[in-house]
Amino acid sequence: GFLAEVLKKTNILKDNSVNGEMVSFLYGPPMIEAAIAGEINSLFVGAVPTINLMSNSDDWIIVARLLYFKQGLLAREGSGIKNIDDLRGKKIGVPYGTGPHPPVILALKEAGLNPKTDLQLINLKPSDHATALQVKDVDAVAWAEPSITLFEMNKIAYPIKEFEDIGFVSIRKLYLEKYPGEVKKFIKAIRSANYYVATNKDQVFKWFSEDSNFDLNLVKNLKVIEPNFEVKTVEEVDLGITQFWIEEVQKKIDFMFEEGLINRRFNLTDRIDLRY
Repeated sequence: GFLAEVLKKTNILKDNSVNGEMVSFLYGPPMIEAAIAGEINSLFVGAVPTINLMSNSDDWIIVARLLYFKQGLLAREGSGIKNIDDLRGKKIGVPYGTGPHPPVILALKEAGLNPKTDLQLINLKPSDHATALQVKDVDAVAWAEPSITLFEMNKIAYPIKEFEDIGFVSIRKLYLEKYPGEVKKFIKAIRSANYYVATNKDQVFKWFSEDSNFDLNLVKNLKVIEPNFEVKTVEEVDLGITQFWIEEVQKKIDFMFEEGLINRRFNLTDRIDLRY
């Protein structure tokens, strides 16, 4: 969101001779539907939606790391839930096809709970989480920032487990082959956008607050873990993908296939091209 705001509100795309339009989506699954339908050329999205896309299509390549970010499993305020063991017999709202979906299933299994019989996993859109918690339709939800901080600050829910995740910049293969020079310019613009966030946080927070309707004080208190947002020079911006994260995401691919969340297993390294 921060990077999108910078690319929308500054001249960075224009200064890098990139003609582009930032299109907003609420969360990953609708974005993946649009990508499969051929409506967009590039994606800023987390690992799990990227996996869902690439298990359905060979037409997309990861060209850069987007960011690291926080996700969490949050229990409803007043529920008395202290840990994952306490979720037995409870209802958990999880947006299927999003980052927290596989790690929540894994965490439940590691705690000795069967996600299919010991509790109820409900496919719940992020926009419905707050209401569902407040009217006690669910006992817990799984989602990412800014919901973690939003729910904590407003005493709606609190985290009982947090996960760190990675997001990627992916581009349609046909576009890569046809316009490699344009892609390099786009990556350069993303690098500059990271530096802009790092050096103009107050402005970026204000833009994000205005567009998202999240209170500015909330935005300032988000759990931001992306190191590129703390750089002192543009040369420090690192858009690479470490071997650790390649292995972690491959584990997710394998787990999702074994759980029946995707229909096809693939090798992540075959879908990464950092030459740009």
